[in-house]
Amino acid sequence: MFNLLKCLGLLAVFGLFWLLTLFWLTRYITPLPRHHQEFNRVRWLLWRYIVKRALHLHPSAYTVEGDHYEEKIPAGFASYLLRDHLRSPVLVRSDSVAVVQLFVEPSRVVGNQAVFRPNINRRRGLIIEGEYNQGTTIYFLEPYERIRGVIDLRPQRRISYVKAITSDNMEIELRLLLDLSLADYGQRGGDFYYRYEPAELLSAFYLKGPDGWDERAFSIARVGLIKVVSRYTLGDLYGNSHETVSSEILEEGLRKELGSNFWPYKINLMRITLHKVPSRVVEYSLRNWEASVEVKEKPWEARAEAAYWRQLSEARFNFLQDIVEKIAEVLTGVSPGDLEMTLTMRLTKIVEELAYSLANKGLLTSDIARTLEKAGVFKALSPGGS
Repeated sequence: MFNLLKCLGLLAVFGLFWLLTLFWLTRYITPLPRHHQEFNRVRWLLWRYIVKRALHLHPSAYTVEGDHYEEKIPAGFASYLLRDHLRSPVLVRSDSVAVVQLFVEPSRVVGNQAVFRPNINRRRGLIIEGEYNQGTTIYFLEPYERIRGVIDLRPQRRISYVKAITSDNMEIELRLLLDLSLADYGQRGGDFYYRYEPAELLSAFYLKGPDGWDERAFSIARVGLIKVVSRYTLGDLYGNSHETVSSEILEEGLRKELGSNFWPYKINLMRITLHKVPSRVVEYSLRNWEASVEVKEKPWEARAEAAYWRQLSEARFNFLQDIVEKIAEVLTGVSPGDLEMTLTMRLTKIVEELAYSLANKGLLTSDIARTLEKAGVFKALSPGGS
């Protein structure tokens, strides 16, 4: 009996020494700086978890990374004995935030930078109020708490091809590239970290839909781009401007269209380029180009035609003036009795000269030539005629 009590005493002393040594070691393995306000609490919970792990009374342990969480350590086979008092540890990476739920309501949003305890009863639309605390790397779930989901803080790049119709009913296909995020970059010392607003992340989590928050944000951007394109004609976008200028017009218009309605999502990069244009749209653009060229050339054609008719009128005036001057020259000093004969001879001479000039230029028609021949003027048209 004495030996049994002695053995039990030695086991108790060894067990106490082991527990105290383990508690001392947790000072160095607790994943928090010693000046952190949660250091002592996390150290105590971590020590308890290690002890329960040794006795197979431990709950499940989880890691949160990227856009998912994973059970790294299954619960011990005897953990059901303490199921109402177990607190599962959760290791949260710097690129993720976990949404923890108690029964049917979110209880905490936990991350490296901040912990947010929402007050659902004080919600104002999408704005959720609550209590903020400093974040840590490791958390312990309260009894009956569970991880509802994970939000990936890393920027998400999405590319899609959007078909849109312009205001003049022309269909075009655009390539939309977006870099989306829910957090900003920060730097502390030589380390980078994600700076975020937990209340915004909680709103994005419950608005995200089945395909994630980035898919919802991208869907909003696609609808906004279709609205922006519908405000312009095809000529406004790609008529007389370079494609780069057109892309800048669409990108600026999309940013204005999204505005505050895009909260809580952030756009880090946006690129909109023309991907495909149907053949009928190309024909339409070609007709518009031909019409614009025609409009530009019409003033020159009109001025050239006006100058032609002005020169023709001046030539006719000079011709008639020359005939009148020659007739007046013949009539000078002629007696009234010889006036008719003199006038006839002079007019015949004028007609001969005019006919000769037209014949040399190939402008005298055969009908006029026969008429002049009958009148006796034809000899003047032959080479050497008078």
